[in-house]
Amino acid sequence: MTAALAAGQAAAPHRAVSRPTESVAALLSGSTIGEANWFVIDYKMPFMSGIDLANRLRDRHLDAPITLVTGYPDGNIEEKAAAAGILC
Repeated sequence: MTAALAAGQAAAPHRAVSRPTESVAALLSGSTIGEANWFVIDYKMPFMSGIDLANRLRDRHLDAPITLVTGYPDGNIEEKAAAAGILC
């Protein structure tokens, strides 16, 4: 995780925007989503995984680094994240 955060911090200056209670649909449809230069997302969310959200961000051609965090680690999460191009 420390290496992932360091890699993300080295990418560009960041402005923190927190939307912990916002729905994924609202996030994806928001007008400012393209301004983000780094996403830190949780793996376990109510309606989709963080990896699914990362794939949707990539489908929208958002190239900002994505860091995945979780309180529920298992051996497959890191492999899935790496396959999706996500720092974990």
